[in-house]
Amino acid sequence: MWKYTHNAYDFSILGNTPITFPIEWHNSKIPGYMLRASVPSFHGFSAYFVASSVAARFFQPQVTGLGATPAGQGGTGVFRIDHDELFNQTTTCNISRGNAGRGWAPIGGMTAGL
Repeated sequence: MWKYTHNAYDFSILGNTPITFPIEWHNSKIPGYMLRASVPSFHGFSAYFVASSVAARFFQPQVTGLGATPAGQGGTGVFRIDHDELFNQTTTCNISRGNAGRGWAPIGGMTAGL
């Protein structure tokens, strides 16, 4: 998956408050992928695995919003936003015998700052 956007939007937070406001950047590029593998039910066992990644890059200059330009970039740099999903995974395994069953499903979510 690849998405190229002119006039890319994000949000920023005002200090340590819950107040947010929109920011517009010149453009963005958002590459990503998604994988899915599944095992059909076989003797009471079934499983599936889903993984994805999205790593947005924003390009300056900042078009609108309060002055939230990342420090040290001078208004012409490329930067990643702090809520990329570099790796997101869900795995589920189920075993069932008759009316009884067991399941295992750890869920990996959003990681920030990696």
